[in-house]
Amino acid sequence: MVRLYFITGANSGCGLEAARQLSIHFSQQQENQVENNNVNNDESINDKVKIYLLCRSEEKANEAMADIGTSNLEYMKFDAYDDSETIRENICLSLPPNDDNKVVIGGIILNAGGFGHAILVNHLISMYKIDDKANTTTRTRIVAVGSEASFASPGITMDYKTASFVEHLSGTVAYKDRSFGIDYGWTKGILALYWAAFARRHPELYVITVSPGAVSNTKLFTQEGVSPFLRGIARLSQCLGGNHTVEEGAKRYVDALLLSNDVYNINIIVDSNNENNNGDVTQHLPASGNFLASRKGFTKDYGNVAFHKKGGFVTDIKLQDKAWDAVNQFLL
Repeated sequence: MVRLYFITGANSGCGLEAARQLSIHFSQQQENQVENNNVNNDESINDKVKIYLLCRSEEKANEAMADIGTSNLEYMKFDAYDDSETIRENICLSLPPNDDNKVVIGGIILNAGGFGHAILVNHLISMYKIDDKANTTTRTRIVAVGSEASFASPGITMDYKTASFVEHLSGTVAYKDRSFGIDYGWTKGILALYWAAFARRHPELYVITVSPGAVSNTKLFTQEGVSPFLRGIARLSQCLGGNHTVEEGAKRYVDALLLSNDVYNINIIVDSNNENNNGDVTQHLPASGNFLASRKGFTKDYGNVAFHKKGGFVTDIKLQDKAWDAVNQFLL
């Protein structure tokens, strides 16, 4: 069996570091298997792994792969702003044939914005086999990038119930309703709701939104849609709530994709703060559709956003469906 992994925005920042960590993980896993001369009973561990770096530039992807230096990396052309037909063509050009049904999608890290990510996932799961076993620890996983800006920017109120998601996503929202132009935060919040709705519609997949937290050496604050006001607020939040390295930010993606022990430990914190569970701190996996982010500042108290005083919107099924309908209007 060939197990495929995909990482978008993989030529720099958290995407590149996630590719490095994931590649090293599987390379070491394979080396350990050879050294121990042992075939594991878990078939997924014995599968051949390919990790695709999805970037616009093949040159930059090649530089990234050379920098990582492992043999399990491949390039796939991807632009989140391409139309559906172009994205599907690039998938077909890059991926191996699946005539014998032995190519499986292991996981996808969506490390950027743009509606092309939703199109990418839709095409991949329709064209290639997904691991739809009942066991959560083996089924295909999708990790979408989120941000604390969608719920916890100081001094900013975001009312998802009254907002027009279509207007925010298209940039046509009235000036008086732009909340100082925080388009970035609105987009991340709406997409977190979209992926929660996606998870409900695809119980055969494990889908989770993850914020890498405040990583000072990424290009977050130079992206379009991030207003000068929000940049200032975010930098202030970093001063108050701290920031961390790109390695730590990317590790959140990789932990969620691999379902590491650190992911299981998240709900120890979440459950101990839940007044309705009688102090139960049993370890268990965050549910598919959850949104994991920093709940203090931009790096601290990493856990389920639903337990943040401003994060309850992510569990609202009506808002999830509202986001689903809005995003699908743009998936051409």
